[in-house]
Amino acid sequence: MNSNDFKKSKITSTQQILKLLTGSFFQLESSQLNDLTLYNQALTHSTYANEKRDQGIPCEDQERLEFLGDRVLNLSVAEFLFQTLPDPEGILSEKIKAVQNEHLAQIVKQKSPEIIPLIKLGNGQSLEDSILADTLEALIGAIYLDPNQGLSQIQTMIQTSLANDILSFNLEQNYISQLQEHIQKYVRKGNLEATDIDYVQIKHTTDAQNRHTFVYVVKILDKSWGQGTGHNVKTAKQAAAAAALSKIEAGNTPFE
Repeated sequence: MNSNDFKKSKITSTQQILKLLTGSFFQLESSQLNDLTLYNQALTHSTYANEKRDQGIPCEDQERLEFLGDRVLNLSVAEFLFQTLPDPEGILSEKIKAVQNEHLAQIVKQKSPEIIPLIKLGNGQSLEDSILADTLEALIGAIYLDPNQGLSQIQTMIQTSLANDILSFNLEQNYISQLQEHIQKYVRKGNLEATDIDYVQIKHTTDAQNRHTFVYVVKILDKSWGQGTGHNVKTAKQAAAAAALSKIEAGNTPFE
């Protein structure tokens, strides 16, 4: 890559980040985005940063911003729920789970998919749901630290972009059962057997804090139809079923 190509690539990346931040999800003012350093860091996965460091190139990853953003998001959502709902603590505690990792990833896919191509990953690292959630939290951390943005902007984002997801969230919603019920009509017609739906673990990792991450795919007629990530087997399977249902609700079907 020559110097002109590098400059063009850098400009394109800057324009894409600005477009993301000023879009309908984050709703930041372009005139107040003078320094994108933190936002670039928020989009940088540790695998990418490690590769750069191995080459002697300084590179900050998103992990510290994700740590901060997770706490800021939970505080902001807790305040939003407290101010919005008269329900007792138990129900508020259930609602706040709408912004847990496996659910945040679905929010990114549905409401801000522009984030996805901007995430910088190391060679061989797949884009898992947990990375999508971590990146959104890191971006929230960057917004919080940006002197021109801060907590008030995050609160606005929650009220305009996340409110419906939070208020309508039902932890007891069983995507596995919903998928099974949807498939049952094909079983009754004799086109499908119940055993043709299978959940397969494709990955299991443990981090330095001994937190487990499971990745499952749901297979229908031996074809992968949805993938989900969670910190236990149940949530990973539920996320996989939710992904499959999203495809079906969008008009796709594994039975054509």
